[in-house]
Amino acid sequence: MAVDVFSKPVADKLESDRDAHRCNQRLAYDCFKARVCHGDEGETLVECRLGKAFAGREDGKIMLISILRGRTPKVCQTCEDYDDGGKPEG
Repeated sequence: MAVDVFSKPVADKLESDRDAHRCNQRLAYDCFKARVCHGDEGETLVECRLGKAFAGREDGKIMLISILRGRTPKVCQTCEDYDDGGKPEG
């Protein structure tokens, strides 16, 4: 059964989860290089525009609901190309 991520209670919970994770790590949700795509079975996924593979799936993509919950693949934590739209460091 699909989760209605746009319903207010669910959207509020997902946002709260992301905020809690954001305090400790980069989020794939915030990276401009992450993009939504669809899998072979119609599922909604997220992939890296640069082709970096997220662990867990053979195709290197991650379920959108995981990203909405604040899950971030390890590759994003150390990515030199991570771009959240902020000012460049230095």
